Amino acid sequence: EYKVTSENSLYTKIYRVNLQQSGGIIYVDPKATGRNNGSTWGDAFTSLEAALQKANEMPAEISAEIWMSKDCTLNHKRYELKRTLTLRGGFTGIETEVNQRDKDNKSVVRSNAVFFSDEAIGGTLTFDGIQFDHSDDWNTIKPIYDIKWDTAGENSLVIQNCNIYKNTRFSTSARLASVTVKDVDSSYSDLYLPECDNASVDNCSNGELYINSGYGITPAQKAVIKNSSCESTVYAKDISLSNSKRSGYFYSFDNINLYNLYNIATSYIF
Repeated sequence: EYKVTSENSLYTKIYRVNLQQSGGIIYVDPKATGRNNGSTWGDAFTSLEAALQKANEMPAEISAEIWMSKDCTLNHKRYELKRTLTLRGGFTGIETEVNQRDKDNKSVVRSNAVFFSDEAIGGTLTFDGIQFDHSDDWNTIKPIYDIKWDTAGENSLVIQNCNIYKNTRFSTSARLASVTVKDVDSSYSDLYLPECDNASVDNCSNGELYINSGYGITPAQKAVIKNSSCESTVYAKDISLSNSKRSGYFYSFDNINLYNLYNIATSYIF
């Protein structure tokens, strides 16, 4: 706050100024009725395209996060990325911290929504609080297959606090350095991770998980799966499976560690 006094000292007025750091969080809520500039929930962008445009204009050294309300559904569109960023969904529109969300709330990405880049991008792309599916979807979801990656650096994908309710392929145009999956419910759907050097999976429930599975794909260097109940098909040189249940199929390994497994009738080791 600061106080302004007139030159003759007869009038004063107090002003309150909110300073916002350039970059940072960009808000999206299709029901917002404010200034539509993405600066707060009240002034949130009403479309993801506008938020991405703002994020794409930010300097590369500034990290970008887009927070989407649970009323956001991405469909029938191609969304351009000119940089990697964090896309978080499931907010009610009042939160100031990520951990204030109700984890049961999600923003929806449908099968016909695709993220793409005309120019190569690099870094870490994160999906958090997203549901990949809609009740009207029939096709496999391929949300990032049209992204071009800058292979000069190390690139990563993070999928956390997400629901995979339709078969989803995170296939990419280039091999990634790492893929991280955490707190994901695949609800008896197939989750195909992109080709990568290292895969880390923690608390992936239900469904089937595929790591470096497919014709002509070089096995991962290391794959770690823990605290999970998905059926896994893994091609990796070093495989670790612990505190998990359901069977798995393991290929191309030089070293494998199976520890503290529950109710696994059969694991197939090749």
